Amino acid sequence: MGTFREPLQVLHSSLAQLHLGLQQRSTQTAEFH
Repeated sequence: MGTFREPLQVLHSSLAQLHLGLQQRSTQTAEFH
């Protein structure tokens, strides 16, 4: 499990960053509209 847990954490962190980027982008476009 130890070798399989790290990639999951990395994937989770990358997904969290992507989600934050999408939120910021949506708020920016909302401000323009």
